[in-house]
Amino acid sequence: MKNSIRASFAIPLLSGFGLTAAHAQNAAWTGTTADFNSASNWAPAAVPTGTAFFGATGSPVVTFSSSAALSGFTFNAGAQAFSFRSTTETAGVTLSGSGIVNNAVIAPAFRVANRGFVAASPGLAFTNGASAGNAAIANTDGGVTAFLGNSTAGTATIVNSGGSAFFSGTVFVGAATAGNAVITNNTGGITQFNPSASAGGATIVNNGGSLASFNIVRFIDALTNPAVSPSANEVGVTAFVGTSTAGNASITNNLAGVTAFLGSSTADAATIVTNAGGATFFTGASSGGTANLIVNPGGTLDLTAHALGGMAAGSLTLAAGSAYQINVTAAGRNNGLGLSGTATLQGGTVGLVAAPGNYARNPSYTIVSAAGGVSGTLTPANTFAFLTPTLSYDANNAYLTLSQSFARGGQTANQRAVGSALDQAAPSASGDFASTVGVLAVLPSGQGAAGLNALSGQPYANFGTLNVQTGYATSMPSVRRSPPLATARHAVVSRWPKHAKRHVPRGVSARG
Repeated sequence: MKNSIRASFAIPLLSGFGLTAAHAQNAAWTGTTADFNSASNWAPAAVPTGTAFFGATGSPVVTFSSSAALSGFTFNAGAQAFSFRSTTETAGVTLSGSGIVNNAVIAPAFRVANRGFVAASPGLAFTNGASAGNAAIANTDGGVTAFLGNSTAGTATIVNSGGSAFFSGTVFVGAATAGNAVITNNTGGITQFNPSASAGGATIVNNGGSLASFNIVRFIDALTNPAVSPSANEVGVTAFVGTSTAGNASITNNLAGVTAFLGSSTADAATIVTNAGGATFFTGASSGGTANLIVNPGGTLDLTAHALGGMAAGSLTLAAGSAYQINVTAAGRNNGLGLSGTATLQGGTVGLVAAPGNYARNPSYTIVSAAGGVSGTLTPANTFAFLTPTLSYDANNAYLTLSQSFARGGQTANQRAVGSALDQAAPSASGDFASTVGVLAVLPSGQGAAGLNALSGQPYANFGTLNVQTGYATSMPSVRRSPPLATARHAVVSRWPKHAKRHVPRGVSARG
């Protein structure tokens, strides 16, 4: 069972973080026991603060009983397969020099955990120019690996999974980069790139269980506000925060896999493939850069939490059965893509979140613009009782037009009569009457008849003050908006999605 522990994940300035002792002590592992922090397991008999060397002897399993800070681990040619285990954030290790250097055939393995609590500090950290080399790193049960400063994940293989905690993962801070690492986020796993960090040329795969309870706005709040818990941990997530960038990474979203761009982050030149049950979100003032966006059948590209207006990207492919989600307003504003390359439209569905308003003037929207040309068509999702979407195209654009008709949504003669009266009055509606028309206009399919029935028999003069009993407040999909990310405390090194309440073990600094 997932525990309900919640912690604010702000990278703390731990004692010795990013520092190497002036007279660093090198030592070779002899390992008569598994305890890294026991001087008797080293030659000379002192826990290293410089470079720890590992060869063909000593215990192949190494555990940390307290924190350790040193330059790095070097594995000699012929070294055996070593496995390092950090079971709590208070017994983490920080590498601030060369990091992991492996001259052996077998890559060292690191398992970073935190006994089921989402960590408030990393169990494994790389800082300054340290590299993870080709290590195999597994973060689980609340464990966190952090890359700070100008450190790099190198060619490491990193797997993040929630395990017994709500989330576990990897965080990149400052000028840190994922290098050419291969990163997999499974259910409850997250990789977070904070301001200025880059995914480099990494290969990232997001997997999960279900998107059913995932909400992008709640997720954004959880990353920026420690008082908010995320909506679900049944997803595997890669999140780009602030000014971070996806570089030229290759990112794939599989079932319940999510990639989310927040703040003013950018997809840069990445290739992002979204498969069935996965989703890519652009929110706030984020940008698609020159990225190649590929949405396969069952995948979703969602711009509904993005600021209204055009968003740059490179190229777009929307396969049949894919979903392209945008916001529209009665004033003719909307989300859309402005591509420097091509748009290949293979029948994907355009889904709309319509803001309440009077659409009587039948507004038109440019939903895709491609300098390299638009080929193919899309399918409008007709989910409104009184708004009918139609699509049209020219060589470089895809357009959406919304036609508003209340009479068309009536199912009986009386409902159609009420609808016709509304259609005649709507173009000049003002005040409370305009507000009533605006609420009715965006009712979803299945609620239109109830809305017209509520008005049936009422004198025209009462339209403006009528309390429409349609269940709008609880049934209408919310018009999703991104929180003001420009002021959402991105100066804080990191805010991690947590659950329920903070857990910071006694004696551990939690300074951000």
